[in-house]
Amino acid sequence: MENKIINLNKNNMKITKDQILENLDQVKKYISEIDNKPNIEMETEYWYINEFIEKEYTSWDNYEYDKNTLKNHNLYLIEADCDKQIAKNKALNKIKTYLKDNFEEFLPDWEDEDEDKYNLYYDYEDEEWDYCSNGNFRELFLLPFLKSDEQAEQVIKDCKKELDILIK
Repeated sequence: MENKIINLNKNNMKITKDQILENLDQVKKYISEIDNKPNIEMETEYWYINEFIEKEYTSWDNYEYDKNTLKNHNLYLIEADCDKQIAKNKALNKIKTYLKDNFEEFLPDWEDEDEDKYNLYYDYEDEEWDYCSNGNFRELFLLPFLKSDEQAEQVIKDCKKELDILIK
């Protein structure tokens, strides 16, 4: 079989079949890194968070459960990373419970640009929690929108510990 030259049109590069084969492992590794899909060897031990927001420990067997755990970003090769995510999940649940217990549910009217929709954010420059009003931008936030600046200030005051956990 002849060593054909392949023209990679995007950058006008030319490469031979042998050159491709020589670098195939490196290319596969690079693609895996791009896809954010680590190559996990059989029997690799890992942690995950179960439905009760508790840490569990198991090993990779390439079962469908393992693959789904990885796909759902719930696989931690370092135990401390799993502990950190559990703390974030619990903090988020506490904040959402606080909102539910202290304020009536606020469903933004996205057609009404004049309606204020407050959301919290962490100002890294000032190193503090703050809030802003949003007229019609449907951004993705971990927390629901709030109805007023008073509510936003109250959440920052009463849930600061939990909010700080979310940004660690």
